Amino acid sequence: MTLHEKLSIQTEMNPDAHDGAYELVRETVNALANVNPEELGIEDLDMLYLMGIGTWKSSYQKKKEKINKSHLSQSEKNRLLNLVDKLQENAKNHQYENSGNNGSIGMFGTGFFTFNKVSKDDARRFIRLCIEISRIDDDEIIFEKTHEVLKNNIYGMGIASVSEILHYLKPFTFPVLNNSSDAGSIVYKSLDINLLKPGELPFYIQNVKKIKEYRDNNFKFKNYRILDTVLWDIDTDNTKAWLLNVFIKNKTVWDYCKENNCFAMQYEYDVQDNSSVTRNIKVAKDVKIGDYVLAYTGDQKVLAYGIVIKEYYEEKDDRKFISSNEKWAQRIGVRWEKISSEPIVIDDFNKTLEVMETNKLSVQAINQISNTGYKRAVEIINSQSVIEYDEAEDSQKVNYWWLNAKPSIWSFDNINIGEKIEYTSHTDKGTKRNVYKYFDEAKVGDLVIGYETSPTRAIVSLLKVSREHNGETVEFEKTANLLRPIPLDEIRSEKVLGETLEAIQGSIGSFFKVKENEYEIIMEMIEGEEVKTPDVYTKDNLLQEVFISEEKYEDIIYDLEHKKNIILQGPPGVGKTFVAKKLAYSHMKLKDDSKIQMIQFHQNYSYEDFIQGFRPTEDGKFKLKNGIFYDFCKKAQRDKEHNYYFIIDEINRGNLSKIFGELMMLIESDKRGKEYEIPLTYAQSEDDKFYIPDNLYLIGMMNTADRSLAMVDYALRRRFSFISINPAFSTEAFRNFMKEKGIEDFLLNKIITRMEHLNKKISDDNKNLGKGYRIGHSYFCITPKQGESQDKWYRRIILSEIKPLLLEYWFDDEETAETEIDYLLS
Repeated sequence: MTLHEKLSIQTEMNPDAHDGAYELVRETVNALANVNPEELGIEDLDMLYLMGIGTWKSSYQKKKEKINKSHLSQSEKNRLLNLVDKLQENAKNHQYENSGNNGSIGMFGTGFFTFNKVSKDDARRFIRLCIEISRIDDDEIIFEKTHEVLKNNIYGMGIASVSEILHYLKPFTFPVLNNSSDAGSIVYKSLDINLLKPGELPFYIQNVKKIKEYRDNNFKFKNYRILDTVLWDIDTDNTKAWLLNVFIKNKTVWDYCKENNCFAMQYEYDVQDNSSVTRNIKVAKDVKIGDYVLAYTGDQKVLAYGIVIKEYYEEKDDRKFISSNEKWAQRIGVRWEKISSEPIVIDDFNKTLEVMETNKLSVQAINQISNTGYKRAVEIINSQSVIEYDEAEDSQKVNYWWLNAKPSIWSFDNINIGEKIEYTSHTDKGTKRNVYKYFDEAKVGDLVIGYETSPTRAIVSLLKVSREHNGETVEFEKTANLLRPIPLDEIRSEKVLGETLEAIQGSIGSFFKVKENEYEIIMEMIEGEEVKTPDVYTKDNLLQEVFISEEKYEDIIYDLEHKKNIILQGPPGVGKTFVAKKLAYSHMKLKDDSKIQMIQFHQNYSYEDFIQGFRPTEDGKFKLKNGIFYDFCKKAQRDKEHNYYFIIDEINRGNLSKIFGELMMLIESDKRGKEYEIPLTYAQSEDDKFYIPDNLYLIGMMNTADRSLAMVDYALRRRFSFISINPAFSTEAFRNFMKEKGIEDFLLNKIITRMEHLNKKISDDNKNLGKGYRIGHSYFCITPKQGESQDKWYRRIILSEIKPLLLEYWFDDEETAETEIDYLLS
């Protein structure tokens, strides 16, 4: 179906049923009609414009702030504020066709938030035009009055913003125009409507008349919004929209893609994680000709939009490789329709673009979004690309800042991602904070480094400015936690930062400016090496590798979930360490070693090693340093959305009361969380407190054949759930595993029967040994080396692994030990 055919069957669109912004703009104009014309100013024009901007770009709260800053009477302000609340509720309840899944109103994005380059007289003139035509129904009279205002241009206002406001006010009279390459203009070209300089204000009414004539002669509808919606719907039944991560850190790659109409990837088997390579290439092959694509930087910023013109292929011509070292040969052909000169921030990125699987953004180069989300991004890119005043670039330039938090007063750890905080620009005594002008200079969208002072002394979070200074406070929104905080010593050791970064030069204050090059260095330190994509790991994966029943697995997971502390106990060789790690994987459902920490206790292990203590420095002094458990707890605190697992081998060899100290109580499942925080032994002040987060799990391991253990510490017994891991020679899972590894039936039966016989002998020796001394199956799980016969492999295990154990077990009865060894070898 052609575009004309599609338009010819469209029925009328009710503006107020389509989007709540129509009503909001209309009522804003009605409210402005009650203001003394001489009092109208830029604030009122800003308010009028922002009422129609999509709430994914200008939030409901931002609209309220604009209303409060206007010259409206208080009663009119209250009326509009109530209307905003009503429209938000309507959108959440899906009462508008255009609200999507994120409860938004508004149909257009924007690249700016103020008309501060428009003269007051022009602002008043345009507002008065809106008021006047809102009361007129005759299009010809409306055209005449509008042309009179626009014919000489309005410095600081462009065709996009003017036509958007006019469309909201009179949707049957005014279409939205942008420039010759925007979506609407493409419609008109397709319909052979030849517009004259569509990007210029003086020609707007002339072009509107052409569009109106064509519409009235060919179609039944009046609302020009239908032109936009049909463009997006046409031929999209089978098309999809995709996010493409263009790896902006390597600008050479993106520059190549722009110039060569493609999207390039770099995936190599056996160089990168093979499962990650397979997954990303599979997704790439799902992208089809005609699909929409959106280039983005990986950090909630977009760069360009386009259409797929060639499906996935591997470039073989080495002359077309991006460099001799890095081919970037996996390609998708893309015709880039519009490219922004700078990355554009998308607020509420996942919701605005309606990302299908947000959890895969960090692990896939290509991710699907909704067509509606793609449309919103296109509108934002278009509006960003046609900012309507000369100094707009300066007003939109992102600044960078450094914000200190004192943990004894407040901490970034207590703020969730997406949560907003207000930070005062005055001290408790009412005096202005140091470098007060910085608070006035901070703009919405500016990026902020979150640093915690003593005792943390590290960068721990990233934020952005979400509301500008109102004379009392600036509002920040937390955007990310750092799983690996950047300590002050590391920051100072970086030459440029050590010499120039204002925040660490001994300056007094809590809010500092960061230069762009300093910010880039800090971000490189934060990003570090590329993290490998973790593979999915489920219960089924575990049951294939660990020789336990499904019922036992469920019991273990139940104990882990509810007790939060478990100990895997068993004789040597049952694979306790192996099982512990696999349990952690299956519980988190990912094979992610970054969320697992393993250590081994010993008799000399101390609180200072584990939690915190003073350590000597190179200059002969002592410095307070955090231990491995302290750092891991902090890591888990900063990432509340994921689980973390601390695995302790030989847990019974350490003195738990000595190692855990005052934290012994806090490991209990009902003592987790900030409400139970306590000061540590080496706390620098009473306010310096610590807690064990709810998302941290302890898995201990204990060898039941350890003769040095007379008894298990009661404190340990009470706080942990004990789970026995037994030899699995008799299980079907062990037999199947060995068969899959190619072990012959005769030898396999020999292993099972003789090891079962040996373990019974050990179990029956209640005087010296017992069940806890049986020998595990894992000695046989490492199958023969290449070229090694199975008989030789079996003898090697008996002589090098089993024999030393038996000689130790029966150290006072060597004859019994030798008899059992001979039986195994016979």
